[in-house]
Amino acid sequence: MEPAKAHAESRPVPVVSQRLRRDFGNGCESYARDGTAIDLPDRRVEYPDRDAITWHLDTVFKGA
Repeated sequence: MEPAKAHAESRPVPVVSQRLRRDFGNGCESYARDGTAIDLPDRRVEYPDRDAITWHLDTVFKGA
C-alpha cells in the first residue's frame, strides 16, 4: 500500500509499514490506526507542515 499524502486541508490517513512487524516485531498499537483518518488540530497554525510530511514520506517512511 502506498503512503497517503497528507494535506493540511484534509484529514491525514496514516499508513503503517508492514516492515514494522517484519523487521522489529512490534507496533501492535499502530496497526489498529492503519488507514484510519486522524483529526487535525482546531487551530490551522498547528496543522502539520506539508513539506515536513512529504519529506518524512520520501525520506523516512519504509513502506513495503
